[in-house]
Amino acid sequence: MYINKCCIGVKLCEKIQERIIKLRYEIFKKCLISYWQTLVTPACTFKKNKEWKNYSFFHYKYAIMFKVILSSLVGTSLMTIFSYWKAYKEKEQFEEPVMLAKLMRRSTSLPIRPVYSNTLGWLLHFSIGYLFVVIYKLIWSNTSIKPGVTSGLLLGIPSGVIALLFWYTVLKLHPRAPQTHLKAHLQQLFLAHLVFGSSAGFTYRNLSSC
Repeated sequence: MYINKCCIGVKLCEKIQERIIKLRYEIFKKCLISYWQTLVTPACTFKKNKEWKNYSFFHYKYAIMFKVILSSLVGTSLMTIFSYWKAYKEKEQFEEPVMLAKLMRRSTSLPIRPVYSNTLGWLLHFSIGYLFVVIYKLIWSNTSIKPGVTSGLLLGIPSGVIALLFWYTVLKLHPRAPQTHLKAHLQQLFLAHLVFGSSAGFTYRNLSSC
C-alpha cells in the first residue's frame, strides 16, 4: 500500500513538472510571436520608408546598434524556445535562464534571493546573447564574411563550444548545481547555439536589406 502511494505521488509530480515545462514553452512562444509583430515588422516597415534617414534615431551608429540589439533578441529568444522545447520533449532541465537563476540562488559564497535571481538569470542570458552578436558584427564588418543564415550558423559553432566549456565547468564545480542530464544538456546546448547564430545572422541580414 505504501509503495503504491509513493508510485502515485511520483507519477503525479512528473505530470505536474511536465505540465509546467509545457506551459513555459507555450507562454514563451506566444511572447516571441507578439514581440516579432510589434518590433521587427514595424522596424522593417519604417526603414523601407524613404524618409527614415531624416530621423536622428536611425543615424548610422544608432542603426547599427539597433540591428545588433534586435538580432541578439531574436537569436536568444529562438534559442531559448528551442531549449524549452527540448526540455519538454526529454523531460529534463535545459532552460538556461532558469538554470542560471538556480546557480545564483544556490551559491554558497553570494546567494541571491529568488525574486532577484530569476530576473538576473534572464538578464544575464540575453546579455550574453548580445555580446555574441557584437562579436559577430565585428567579424561581418572586418572580414569578407557577410551576415546571413550560413555565416551565423558557422559562428554558432565556436559560440556553442564556449558555452559547452562554461556550463561543463560550472556544473562540475558548483557545490549545489541544478540536476540535469549533463551529456544531453551539453548536446542540446550546442544545437541551441546553432539556432542562435543562424537566426541572429538571418535577422541582421534582413534588417540591413529591408
